[in-house]
Amino acid sequence: MVFETMYRLRHLGLLDKELNDDMVFQGYRQGVERGIFKVMAKMGISTLHSYKHAQIFEIVGLAKEVVDMCFKNTVSRLGGATFEILAAEALKRHRAAFPAAANADKHVFGK
Repeated sequence: MVFETMYRLRHLGLLDKELNDDMVFQGYRQGVERGIFKVMAKMGISTLHSYKHAQIFEIVGLAKEVVDMCFKNTVSRLGGATFEILAAEALKRHRAAFPAAANADKHVFGK
């Protein structure tokens, strides 16, 4: 989605006209990589492998069922939102953004 957005911005003339698509995409990738590496360095992580297995985070605000399914082997001492609550919140936000689609929930969760 980011690349499509950058493509459209460039072709609408909203980015530097001297840049081609490849230059815009490469600049974005390099910027994101630098940002990720900077954050990893501040956390004391020197390799991507170390980051993927660091377990330096704790889940807060999600129910055990959500943690077990989506974040295996991650610590969570507090309970929180279930899949039902997360779905209801997502539908609430969707209805606020797209009022014409208010009846969409009848097709969700076998309703």
